[in-house]
Amino acid sequence: MRDDNPFRPGRRALTGHLRLRWAGFGRRLSTLILSISAVLGVAVLFVRLTGLVNLPLDEMVTLTAGLIGIQTIGVADWAGLGVLAAILVLAAVAVSSLTAACWHDRPTRSDAARVIDRHHGTKDLFLTLTLLDGSAGNYQPLVARNAISKSAGIQPAPVVPLPLSRGSRKTRGRPGCRRAAGACRPPFDPFDEVARADEIKQQRTELEREARKTKVRAEQLSDEEDENSPQVKQAIDELKAALKKMATAAPDANRKLLNQQRKKLGDLHKMADAHKLKQTLNRTTNDQKFGQIDSPKVEKWSKELQEGSTDNLKKELESKRRTSRNSPNLTVTTVPRPRRSDPS
Repeated sequence: MRDDNPFRPGRRALTGHLRLRWAGFGRRLSTLILSISAVLGVAVLFVRLTGLVNLPLDEMVTLTAGLIGIQTIGVADWAGLGVLAAILVLAAVAVSSLTAACWHDRPTRSDAARVIDRHHGTKDLFLTLTLLDGSAGNYQPLVARNAISKSAGIQPAPVVPLPLSRGSRKTRGRPGCRRAAGACRPPFDPFDEVARADEIKQQRTELEREARKTKVRAEQLSDEEDENSPQVKQAIDELKAALKKMATAAPDANRKLLNQQRKKLGDLHKMADAHKLKQTLNRTTNDQKFGQIDSPKVEKWSKELQEGSTDNLKKELESKRRTSRNSPNLTVTTVPRPRRSDPS
């Protein structure tokens, strides 16, 4: 009977075994480096802050710095602190490497089978295969055949990723560092494109605000100014069309177009206010008039109000107010009631 056990010694089996050993060594090395670095840091702080242990840190740092050509007086300056940190890091890495080489997880056949079953979801098929040598039963050829058929697609690299490759694929701090660098970096705008776009956006917002005010004003005067409603609607439609025609690459043309629309909206406001005042004057009753107003004056004031001027109207109102103050007060005469004669 041909021995097709996939766990027999071979090139792929040897590669998988070496990857398992290397993965165990990497896990143990990283754990030891972190632990030894923490212990060394606490020890250095304890020695420097308490002074209970007399360690020649200054002499060791000065000697090491002299060997590599660095001038320092000890751990009292930044150069000495850097040399001390480098010594501690190198010591931690060296001790951790030696310890991990002598004391790390050595995988067995059962460990390799469990890893394969967990990765491929084969429900302990390979683990059962490793236990066939000491078991009895007629199902051994069936298990071996199923394991051989499954082992054709097994690759050691995805089943046992190395710690360094897994860490390089999953760099969690890189997106956060990019965001922080982007937030601290000043905006790069050598040709003032961003500034022009911001200016156009601000002007667009201002015009939209004025359009909303014009729309509210038109709704308030819609009942009394039916003849002006089409003009207001036309102005709003023209403003919307102008906003759609604006282009970022032509700021001067945009500014000219916006100024035209602003002037047109201002003229509409003046016309609306003039018409409102005209209706107020026409609504006055005979007993509330200051006096008879000539028709030519009314026509002249209406024309000036349509042009946006109210100077003559204000002068006339001030004149009427002074006249009303100088007029004598009206006196009210009371009629005495007849007295009733006493009955005799």
